Amino acid sequence: MIRSYWTAPMQEIAPIKVSSEHIEIALDRICDYYGFTIEQLKGKSRLKNIVQARQMACYILRRKMNLPLQTVGDLLNRHHATIIYSASIVEDYIEFEEPLRRNAAYLTSRCVPLSEIKTSKHTQLIINKYN
Repeated sequence: MIRSYWTAPMQEIAPIKVSSEHIEIALDRICDYYGFTIEQLKGKSRLKNIVQARQMACYILRRKMNLPLQTVGDLLNRHHATIIYSASIVEDYIEFEEPLRRNAAYLTSRCVPLSEIKTSKHTQLIINKYN
């Protein structure tokens, strides 16, 4: 019997209890790393560099900090579907592109407390290099 995607059980992701101050610090660090302001990150610009920074922010806030989709969407002025897409794009590219993997590991280590980080083996090895 073939199971439909829509009937498959959903995996629950328990949100980490993160303060709004911690979220703002994470966004500040991402903006500092890429050289943009928070207004630019939250804005409507579709310039490649700003989009990449925004996608990385979605990835870190959603996949590493386990924030709910609606929260990440509200923080970045984006629809929840955009958050899903952005986080998955970064996750896919991390698998194949070493520079992006290093950037993600570095930003994750700067934005998320080590005790809270969800990582793959590759990401953990790179994070250990920075700590």
